[in-house]
Amino acid sequence: MLSVRKVMYTVFGDRKGILLVDFHPRGETVNVDHYCESLRKLRRAIQNKRRGMLNAGVVLDNARPHTA
Repeated sequence: MLSVRKVMYTVFGDRKGILLVDFHPRGETVNVDHYCESLRKLRRAIQNKRRGMLNAGVVLDNARPHTA
């Protein structure tokens, strides 16, 4: 039987598709250290998938989190 649980993750992408899906540790919030590590993972993903894109820069969408 499958169990239901909440999962929190951050998705980074561009017009060509998803670059990185970074899952957050269970029970933790996104803090500065975790966000910086996510950006380091994003840089590696860009280097592997979109080599010429690192010169263009990164745009961060500061959208509000979903609340129910």
